[in-house]
Amino acid sequence: FEDLLANAVNSQYFRDAAKRLAKPSDKPLLKRLLLNSGRQRYPALDIYVSLIDENDKADVLKLLPDVPELSRCVTRLGIEKEAVSILKKQLLQNRNSNIEALEVVLNQLAPEERQDFMAKFWSLYDNIRSNTWKCNLAIILAQKGFVPAFCFLVENSQEFRKNPDHRKYIWERLQKLTSFTDMDSLEKWYRENKSQIVFNSEKELFEVKK
Repeated sequence: FEDLLANAVNSQYFRDAAKRLAKPSDKPLLKRLLLNSGRQRYPALDIYVSLIDENDKADVLKLLPDVPELSRCVTRLGIEKEAVSILKKQLLQNRNSNIEALEVVLNQLAPEERQDFMAKFWSLYDNIRSNTWKCNLAIILAQKGFVPAFCFLVENSQEFRKNPDHRKYIWERLQKLTSFTDMDSLEKWYRENKSQIVFNSEKELFEVKK
């Protein structure tokens, strides 16, 4: 099996074969490879994730600080509470870009701590070149009531209009976060009230501070 894994580094055929032949008894070898910096780490990760079950909760939590990719297993194993501090640290250190990890942290933190975390996390992406990635990130944070993310989406709405499908995707989410039925009205309201916009957590809507 270990020889098969060595060949799996450069071959999808061998990777698929190793995945089919892998057994729970191979987990110790896979865990050892996960902690190595060699190229075998990547096929080992894929195979280990496919073998994970309820009995691996403790091992996943132990490995998680050194193997951020295992964050995709956190929800499946129901270990969100135990993993949140690890994931939060990784996200703020820019060591984990997994959206599921971000959602786990946002769902586990108390409102005030969540706002503080979102502000720090958002600041990591001030100069990001990929507008699409930042847009998707902004949607996630805006849905949790983060005002700067909401502002980013509205301020860049003209840019999004260049792609009809992208515009539709953005607008559907903004519409759920405001009381507006069309983008033009939302943009006008935003320009007039930009400095006074807050998130009403009871209504789950962005509105003008009263």
